Amino acid sequence: MFEVVVGILRKFIKNIDKFDSNILQSFLRGFIAAEGSLIFDKGVIRVVSISFDPNSNEKEILRKILKKLKINVT
Repeated sequence: MFEVVVGILRKFIKNIDKFDSNILQSFLRGFIAAEGSLIFDKGVIRVVSISFDPNSNEKEILRKILKKLKINVT
């Protein structure tokens, strides 16, 4: 089962530039739910933190997704 998931993720990552924003938003929502945290101020999201493995290409993948969704990264 794990190998199937890894295969799907590899295919997704290879074709990331071809996906529309709805698919990328859903992927990012799931990724943040699993690996992220939110900081709220008066009911408004102020900061989104996402953890990643610094020895992998996760950071570049996230940057590509955020850029395509027109979200600035700091």
